[in-house]
Amino acid sequence: MLKNPIKIISGNFFNDGFIIIESESIKKRIIELKNEFKKFKGSFGNDKLKNRNILKRFSDSFCASRIFSSNYIHLILNKHLNIKHPVFCGPIFSHYTSYDKTGDGYALPYHQDWPSMASSKNSLIMWFSLNDCSKDSHSIAILRGKHNEGLLPGNQNKNGYEINITDNLLESEEVLTIKAGQILFM
Repeated sequence: MLKNPIKIISGNFFNDGFIIIESESIKKRIIELKNEFKKFKGSFGNDKLKNRNILKRFSDSFCASRIFSSNYIHLILNKHLNIKHPVFCGPIFSHYTSYDKTGDGYALPYHQDWPSMASSKNSLIMWFSLNDCSKDSHSIAILRGKHNEGLLPGNQNKNGYEINITDNLLESEEVLTIKAGQILFM
């Protein structure tokens, strides 16, 4: 039995297409990862490409990978999302969203991950931030419930499968508030 309870913060995975969950155990690991990131960030220089490669190595670190393979994540997948036998379908990605030279105010356009990453409609994305995020910072926006419509109209380009945004789609837009240590499943 796991010691720390798992709290649902927001969303209904099956209806909304997302759920935000918090566990003190996972939060502790994410704080450890944030401290590990400070060491990696100390290696940043003036070369933006080199800095991005450092970020890739950070994503591959043991500290990052153990979050995704923890017993708490397995319990969440099993109990809350009805996923009994999860498998990794891709690498861990990192996005450094900052207004410095490396981050360059980086933001992805609206996209769907499964065609962008050549996975499947049954793929699940786990997303978390090392800092609190909301509409006032670099957060993530979702189109509530649109996952039930399958592949939305858009185009495959160098950034992935970018959705053609319409007023109808924007009516379901929600910029999420996610505190450091919470995990978004979508």
